[in-house]
Amino acid sequence: MELMLIRHGELPEEMRGCYVGHSPTPLSGTGRNQCRALAPRFREFSPELICVSPLPRALESVRLIAGEEAPLQPDARLCEIDFGDWDGLRFDQINRRDPELARRWLSNPEELVFPGGESVAAFRARVSAWLAEIMRRPEQRIAAVTHGGVLTHLIGEILHIPLPERWRIQPARGSLTRIQPDGRLLEFGTVLYREGEPA
Repeated sequence: MELMLIRHGELPEEMRGCYVGHSPTPLSGTGRNQCRALAPRFREFSPELICVSPLPRALESVRLIAGEEAPLQPDARLCEIDFGDWDGLRFDQINRRDPELARRWLSNPEELVFPGGESVAAFRARVSAWLAEIMRRPEQRIAAVTHGGVLTHLIGEILHIPLPERWRIQPARGSLTRIQPDGRLLEFGTVLYREGEPA
């Protein structure tokens, strides 16, 4: 089996540096171009199953990559972590509002529950449950279009990377990663469109 893991495209400039979880954020023009550039590689891969986060930026991405008519399997377990009250804020804003919680996020994230949102433990559990189910599927080529936090956890699980080190392996927005569930990383974070190139 081979997985093609795609992170949705870039977001609008005003979201740069912000925590973006469940908010209905669209792609930027660059993000849409990134996704269009991935389409030929996606067709070449020819997935038998296309899973996608139901959040708007992932759905917009997958339609640009796979086409409007491609059959999709939306799965809420592929949603980004729910940052709750932190959604749309930069870390400096969070740190001013709640310095103690911000300190815990940096020092011991496994114990954190985002205010009005999800716990890190619950997030990891639902993503792991999706991966365990996928590993039992009969399809040999499976694609997933999802989010940075989800991909960090999936890749970390497959490669057996310790939890504290996983945030170092987050693929870029608008990129693809190919990996086999036995731990063989075939390609990581490939972006096929650069700003300023023709779409």
